[in-house]
Amino acid sequence: MIKNSKLRMAIGALLGACAGMSLAMGILPMVLFKARIGDETTLTYLLSRYLPHTMLLWAMGGWSVTRTRGYLGGSMVLALTGLASGLLLMFAALNPAPKILAVGGVTGLIYGFLGGLLLARVLAAPSANEAEEE
Repeated sequence: MIKNSKLRMAIGALLGACAGMSLAMGILPMVLFKARIGDETTLTYLLSRYLPHTMLLWAMGGWSVTRTRGYLGGSMVLALTGLASGLLLMFAALNPAPKILAVGGVTGLIYGFLGGLLLARVLAAPSANEAEEE
């Protein structure tokens, strides 16, 4: 566990931004391709225009995970971040058809929930007992 809260917040923001980049450049194009919505290369190009916005949104989500208590709280924060970014990416970059919005939203929700579980575990604040032992 990382004791320094500022370092935990910085690492949370960095890991969140990397997760946002992974969602926009890898996960969403692959899932949309598997759902027969388009070509993976074209989808990656269309989503790449919104990469800085997605990374900033996920950096805020990663920072927020360090401010929550418990694993479920952190996973809910990033699940909502994933849902919002998935829907916004689909609406901005692609045709906002119901199937496209549903696939993007559900993909972002699941990816954010699982990523939030991992980040909340890694970036959890040390308990009082652990702080006293060291």
